Amino acid sequence: MKKRMTAALILCLLLCTQWVCFAAQSEPVAAQPDLMRDCSITVHLKTVTEEPVLDGQVQLLQVAALREDASGQYYELNAGFGALSFDPVANWQKEGTAETLAAIAQDGNLPYSTAPFSEGIAKLEPLAPGLYLLMQTAEVLVSYTAMPPCLVLVPQLLEDGTLAYDVDCYPKPVTTKPPTIVEFDGNKEIDTKNGKTPPADTEFSFVLTPEKADQPMPKSAKIVVDPQSGAAVVTRKGKGEFSFGELPIDKQDIGKTYRYTMHEIKGTARDFSYDTTVFTVTVTVTDKGNGEPQTAVTIVDGNNKAVDRAVFTNIYAPSDKPEIPRTGQLWWPVLLLACCGLLLLVIGFGRRARAKRDD
Repeated sequence: MKKRMTAALILCLLLCTQWVCFAAQSEPVAAQPDLMRDCSITVHLKTVTEEPVLDGQVQLLQVAALREDASGQYYELNAGFGALSFDPVANWQKEGTAETLAAIAQDGNLPYSTAPFSEGIAKLEPLAPGLYLLMQTAEVLVSYTAMPPCLVLVPQLLEDGTLAYDVDCYPKPVTTKPPTIVEFDGNKEIDTKNGKTPPADTEFSFVLTPEKADQPMPKSAKIVVDPQSGAAVVTRKGKGEFSFGELPIDKQDIGKTYRYTMHEIKGTARDFSYDTTVFTVTVTVTDKGNGEPQTAVTIVDGNNKAVDRAVFTNIYAPSDKPEIPRTGQLWWPVLLLACCGLLLLVIGFGRRARAKRDD
């Protein structure tokens, strides 16, 4: 009985000593992991609408490494986190632990590795046994909000007493961010004269030309792009709206200004006069203050007057006079008749000369 009490007392002293000395190491899991075996973490990230995240990256940072010495296995804290007042390994599932460690990692600019998301899955491998922090910052995001930071311990002790070296992680769902889009569109209007209705199938074409050939252009399957100037052409029938498509703006566009000109191609449709206005579209991209882009779009006409939209107005003015069909003129019948007349004259002169000889 005395031996049992002594053993229990020694165990309590050891546990207390281990907690006090955590600044260097902490108590590992009860099972003995194989330190030579590679581990992996597979992150499954979805949006609140249960759609897989299609872009972006996950950041990985080792918080503590599982080590082994003569006295056994222990967790060694990443020196970048300094002296913590709590044991991250013992509290890795406790609410707030991951957020605290993520704030320290970002403030200290601690190095990390990344893995891209593909169809909502990012796999991090090979990993050494230890405790890992998964997080995201604005630099690795594209179209959704940052996932909450989380901690993953590998290998993990399962309920049946076995160890899982390949672990799946399911962070809280994220919210999709609507992309910043600039719509390049305009309107075709037609003024009619004499009360006549213009043909509805008359085609009008418009050109969008970037100030520099390497500027981003709107994406649309309906446009034809000139590879030399980067210009795009779009065509519509009759009056109404036309569009070159949408220009997506991303973080790399922050601080840049893009300029484009828009004009109508002078066509050959009968009874139409074409609009010769050249509009200038300027897109200025700035930072919202959180690393996300915001745009300001200005449009000015040929007189440098600000307008809300590029509007091209053509005039349809058919004549009131009745139209006489143009039949054209054929010259070969004239030549044929002239030749026939000349032949008849020759024949006539010939007969007359013969008649005089006979007399």
